[in-house]
Amino acid sequence: MQCPPAARRMPAADEPRAPDQANRHFDHVLIIVFENQDYADVIAFNFPSAPSALVDAFRKYYGPTMNAFEAAEKTGRAADLAKELEDLFDSHNKSPSKDATSIPATFLRVTVAL
Repeated sequence: MQCPPAARRMPAADEPRAPDQANRHFDHVLIIVFENQDYADVIAFNFPSAPSALVDAFRKYYGPTMNAFEAAEKTGRAADLAKELEDLFDSHNKSPSKDATSIPATFLRVTVAL
């Protein structure tokens, strides 16, 4: 599997950024979490392999997961993190096939106009 062109590791806070990222920032970030709500929007993460392969893809190509594994490797806990994610993906997998992954996820769509 090849890394999609837009996928890349997110730089750490103390790492230099590309020139096009240097002046991008937010003065404030507000994250709102609504618990126990009925969400209308559902997306399914469909992957044509077992959940463990999806964990591997996230580890290789999804910035936040790449960063988590990088930090876990420094403390010798990468295997623990992989196991926890595999267990989590397995427990939420709705695919009837053990060789495929389908994980439904609810989300709240928020649009901000600047």
